Amino acid sequence: MRWKKFTVILFTFLVLFLSVVSGSGEIGIAVKRRNQTEVALYRTFAVWQDYRNVRNDVFGYDLLTHREYHLGMYATHPAVHGDVVVWAHPDSQDVSIQGYNRSSGISFELSTSLSPVKENLQIWGNIVVWVHWNYDRDIYGYDLSTGEEFHIAACLNEQDNPEIYRNFVVWQDKRDNNWDVYLYDLSTSTEQRIAGQGNQTTPSIYETRVVWTDDRNGNDDIYGYDLSTGEEFQITSNPHDQRNPSIFGDLVIWEDNRNGTWDLYGYVFSHKQEFPVIISPEDQQNPVLSENIMVWEDNRNGTWDIYGYIFTSNPLDRDEDGYLYPQDCDDENSSIHPNAEEGCDRIDNDCDGSVDEYCVGDIEVLVMSKGKKLGDARIYLDGIVKGTTDTDGRYILYDVSILQSHSVTVKAPDYYVQTKIMNSKKGTTTVAVFEMEPESFLRPL
Repeated sequence: MRWKKFTVILFTFLVLFLSVVSGSGEIGIAVKRRNQTEVALYRTFAVWQDYRNVRNDVFGYDLLTHREYHLGMYATHPAVHGDVVVWAHPDSQDVSIQGYNRSSGISFELSTSLSPVKENLQIWGNIVVWVHWNYDRDIYGYDLSTGEEFHIAACLNEQDNPEIYRNFVVWQDKRDNNWDVYLYDLSTSTEQRIAGQGNQTTPSIYETRVVWTDDRNGNDDIYGYDLSTGEEFQITSNPHDQRNPSIFGDLVIWEDNRNGTWDLYGYVFSHKQEFPVIISPEDQQNPVLSENIMVWEDNRNGTWDIYGYIFTSNPLDRDEDGYLYPQDCDDENSSIHPNAEEGCDRIDNDCDGSVDEYCVGDIEVLVMSKGKKLGDARIYLDGIVKGTTDTDGRYILYDVSILQSHSVTVKAPDYYVQTKIMNSKKGTTTVAVFEMEPESFLRPL
């Protein structure tokens, strides 16, 4: 099999990412009661399986018009490409595959063979693929232009999780008793095993890159394969689990539990850089990429909802301040970057690993009594002894934080203790004069 050399050029990726939806940030697509799952995406149109009506329906949402569509009742496993949405529709003995063309407004049903299971639908152009139960799980396809159903992988044992890109179909396959990733070229009717060491699952494909979940190291990592070079590569090596990747252009996104819950992380091939995408105390799962948009299922509200994220021209510069992650330590805030001025706000504004390191001032303590300068007076800052005054009755408290008030206490032999509440000022010296009162048995308690 011959493959054209595929070169990823960052400029091309940036143009793609700018071409669909302007702006950036997170959006709530379907934040409803009960669960919304099985999300799929084509450009600016998302579809999902929705249980808001106490049954599984299929809904869609157009990110350009902000309009929601109710597409199908008693429907599961939706997929979308172009104007066509397809889904599985179960009845008493069979699961049919139905669809809707958004541009023509025409609903249709595929003429497929009987099966109690049709799930994990995918579509590209006129080709629909799915998992088909035929005494075990196989991969079937259907050509909308000809009305013909065909087998893609109907081997012994299980085949699951197909994905289609142009004329290529990838899936996970258990014919050799562990899960491997296979590819089928619809144009040449040829099959190829992509990966076979350990278990490889949930493949995703874009152009000549295939990525998948891989457990060869004892935990789930993300690996990939370049069809043009025949080279396999590892994307993640974190000791926690990474799974369910989705690839588009220069970017791959996956689920990641390194923080104790399932978050979303990404990797930019041209920069060879991993970065966090969505970090939350709750779980995020099933990310899907298309153009500059990512959608996923999110459990932050106690049920599964559908959220989206619109990337900027470069996923490593989401705040568009000209500084890339990880050198930019907060890529959601354009005022925080390596060249920013450190502010006195308990934030590492200049990304140097230190917080508010310049937000200090000095307090000069002068201790006197009736015009006499008192040496050897002990000076305390916030209850901690710092030193004693010199013969001029002077002691300087250096680098006192300006972010809060401080207690300055003076203790001198034969004098009553004095305390003042002081505030330092950034880059300057604040003078505090203590006029000490000699101890006397006549002083009232």
